[in-house]
Amino acid sequence: MISIIIFGCSNSISDNEKIVKFSDGKSVKINYEIRDIEDNEKVLVVEYKNEEKVTKEKTVENQVLEIWKAVENEANKLEIEEGIIKYEYFAGENKKTKEAVFKPILFSAEKIENGTWKIRKVN
Repeated sequence: MISIIIFGCSNSISDNEKIVKFSDGKSVKINYEIRDIEDNEKVLVVEYKNEEKVTKEKTVENQVLEIWKAVENEANKLEIEEGIIKYEYFAGENKKTKEAVFKPILFSAEKIENGTWKIRKVN
């Protein structure tokens, strides 16, 4: 439900790019922005498009954790309590147009009482 609010009815406060280096040595570019959703509540929205086909769910989960780690300080500094990570992966090619097809997986990040973050898959 929160992803509908965030992606559908929010105002962007800032838009940034960052290079994230995964533990396997691969460097990728992510986009992130802070969105104001209601009553001055802010959410950090992170987007990553993986141009490669992903075959292991564990690989996606590990990459999402590494992506969040790269922006976690920004969230903490701005006292943000929630985040959304939109991870798009290459799902194949459209047979008619030959264009690349990407599918999203959404993850939520929630700051818990002890100050750490809980990341979970939403869809």
